[in-house]
Amino acid sequence: MTISNYHIYPTAILLAVLFFGMAIWQGNSLWGALAGVSLVFGSRKLD
Repeated sequence: MTISNYHIYPTAILLAVLFFGMAIWQGNSLWGALAGVSLVFGSRKLD
């Protein structure tokens, strides 16, 4: 399974970048977890 089989919505990518930025800025791994969750829920498998 490659990443090319998935479509990730631009909004999810934007949120993930924002959350990762917060994780680095705050030094809090919870933000990183939120970024991962937003990418998972913002992606759709292409059949």
